[in-house]
Amino acid sequence: MQLPVVIIGSGFAGYQLAREFRQLDNQTPVIIVTADNGDDYSKPLISHGFSRRLSADAMIQKRCDALAEELAITILPNTRITSLNAQNKTVSYGDEIIAYRDLVLATGAEAAIPPVRGDGTTQILTLNSLQEYRHASKTIVDKQRVLVIGTGLIGTEIALDLSLANKEVWLVGMTEQLMGHLLPDFISRELQQRFQSSGCQVMTGLTVVELTQSDSGLRVTLSDDRVIEVDAAIAATGLRPRTALANAAGLRINRGICVDACLQTSSPHIYALGDGAEISGTLLPYLQPIALSAKALAKTLAGNRTDVVIPAMPVIIKTPVMPIQLSGETSGAHLSWLVEHTDNGMIAKAYIHEDKMVGYVVTDKQIAQGFSLLAQLRATA
Repeated sequence: MQLPVVIIGSGFAGYQLAREFRQLDNQTPVIIVTADNGDDYSKPLISHGFSRRLSADAMIQKRCDALAEELAITILPNTRITSLNAQNKTVSYGDEIIAYRDLVLATGAEAAIPPVRGDGTTQILTLNSLQEYRHASKTIVDKQRVLVIGTGLIGTEIALDLSLANKEVWLVGMTEQLMGHLLPDFISRELQQRFQSSGCQVMTGLTVVELTQSDSGLRVTLSDDRVIEVDAAIAATGLRPRTALANAAGLRINRGICVDACLQTSSPHIYALGDGAEISGTLLPYLQPIALSAKALAKTLAGNRTDVVIPAMPVIIKTPVMPIQLSGETSGAHLSWLVEHTDNGMIAKAYIHEDKMVGYVVTDKQIAQGFSLLAQLRATA
């Protein structure tokens, strides 16, 4: 009996790996075990669903059973793996045991909830899965005032999307500027000004201290003692890799599940990829690095051990008031910038040495210049 490749997790990472592996090997059994219903959906749409009035079902690209048939794999939906025995090469759920040839942990990450006191904390919504979006969209549909906690990439996109859906939005974050880990201050300031002009209230350098339920909704106390009243609150303060299963099995854990360049964990025949995998000390929770990881791991599982190579890749920030593309090093006092302002947006190139471009940011219609700049960046890497 041929032992299967078992993948735990049915997010983008798990399904992309199954697709890539099936192109190389159509004989080895593949089993995907997932705690949700297994439907394949576009996760990036979640940050833009409110303004488009998208239902959760409208985001589904393929149902679980149809995908299983298409890829000739077995999918076990609504099933949670409870134990992993690396020595025996088995995983268990309930009274069932699955023996594997190779195991892939594509368990992803969960939304991190900031430390906030008060009885309103149980009402904080998150948007890290289709199920969470389904719940949040039903909760928010008749609400007008919404607090978004977190001024990073996802929080910023969600806040603007809600504003475009004609909600009254407050965006609050502890960083001193929007997406400070990604953007230089001069672009972040411009983005914040456009947010304010669109009607979204941006409050940087602040945290939410307390959230309490009131007769009119939720009472929010900020770290500068300001108090605002909202109807709903969404946390977008980052992700926490799901490492409990790997940790219990004795695999090496740091911020995520530690893997080498071939995505192998500290145990033979166990691999990890996606939001929960820490590749050579780095977490890369973006679709393009995950897609490259899936392609490389598929080759390894098919018998051709392959390192993951992550070149300079573009990050696209979907904020309609100011579309942005960037890549490379784009934040930090050590950078010097050559900035061109045009009627169609900005072209900003980051340098460490005068002759070596290490990053770029382009905005608005100048995004079209991003791909040539990306090629230059890759050529000098």
